[in-house]
Amino acid sequence: MKRQNKKRKRKRRWEWAAGALLFLLGIALSLIFLSNLPGARALLAQNEAAGIRGNGDEENTVEEDGGGSLSNTSEGRTEDGDNSGTGGEEKDGGSDSPETEELAGALAGRVIVIDPGHGGIDPGKVGVHDELEKDINLSIARKVVSLLEETGATVVCTRTDDGGLYAESDSNKKLADLKARCELIAETEPDIAVSIHQNSYTDASVSGAQVFYYEGSENGEKLASAIQNALVAFADPENRRQVKSDNSYYILLHSVCPTVIVECGFLSNDAEATKLGTEEYQILVAEAIVRGIAMYFD
Repeated sequence: MKRQNKKRKRKRRWEWAAGALLFLLGIALSLIFLSNLPGARALLAQNEAAGIRGNGDEENTVEEDGGGSLSNTSEGRTEDGDNSGTGGEEKDGGSDSPETEELAGALAGRVIVIDPGHGGIDPGKVGVHDELEKDINLSIARKVVSLLEETGATVVCTRTDDGGLYAESDSNKKLADLKARCELIAETEPDIAVSIHQNSYTDASVSGAQVFYYEGSENGEKLASAIQNALVAFADPENRRQVKSDNSYYILLHSVCPTVIVECGFLSNDAEATKLGTEEYQILVAEAIVRGIAMYFD
């Protein structure tokens, strides 16, 4: 009987010891968990502050794309054009192309002469891919005329086809052509005149649109600066060229109104000549010229 009581006591002691051990183990595990909990909370807080959330990333992407569609850079347009299904969507997606309502306030009722340089027997510059300056000048000029007319401006174009402004009987056709252009500008009595050209240089690395005005003409400089700024903003964002005064260009010397010569780019530069030969880039240049003209009058 005594032996049985001793066995029971021993058994109870072991049970008590085992229970105490489990209790202490539970406390230890709880302390470990609690000690790590602040770190976990801190990590979650850091992630939230950094915006590391799946849904948040998707929403931000949509917002950024939406904002990008309103960008006036060439890169935003290209992306808009690539992502849009139709031309209408591309226009609606951003403010890249001049809107008639936006520009009409500044341009409606204005009289503007657009002069596509060269023509006829005078090809102008010949590009590295055999592009003819006279053809590119006329193509861009037609787009400028169309955009200006949409705003309500009265537009006179010095030439509307490949022909030059000279007679076959003229001994100096180049000079006769230049005189005829200036006479047409004087007869029209426009608010401004914009002559469209392409540039060329012996160094093939040189590129960038540049606008020239008659030296000493305050309004000419203002018009040139407006168009130069628009060309950089809407067509050629990497261009670092500045407007330049000149007193040797015939049309600048003999015009009766603020007149500028827009050199849209260098046909001697491979990449720029390629761009200038495309319909897409010509549209960008034409739109930039129209925006610049609107800035001048605004």
